[in-house]
Amino acid sequence: MASTEASIIEMALQMTSESVYLGLCLMMGTSQQVAIRSDVVAPEIAMIKVAAPNMAQNVKDRAIQAHGGAGLSDDFLLAAMFAWARVLRIADGPDEVHLRSISRLEYRKHNLAKL
Repeated sequence: MASTEASIIEMALQMTSESVYLGLCLMMGTSQQVAIRSDVVAPEIAMIKVAAPNMAQNVKDRAIQAHGGAGLSDDFLLAAMFAWARVLRIADGPDEVHLRSISRLEYRKHNLAKL
């Protein structure tokens, strides 16, 4: 593998690790809040419903990219995993619905008027 290719793979791995870690932090922080007071975590739960599937799909997208054309072949499960990640994003409701919930909850929290 050429050094440029190795650098691209290393960068993709770093971005993937960072995405997974940020998602984990959001989920752990929310789970701690649920344990303390479950009535104040609705925005965080909605954020997880947007962030986690997007993160998972981005991770799979990077894996497909790293494998080149083979990433879309039946030799690897990446294409099927990518498709299922997209299906799951739709099944739980479109991102726009969750984002709207987040913004409405934030408006209420800060007593802001609707836009």
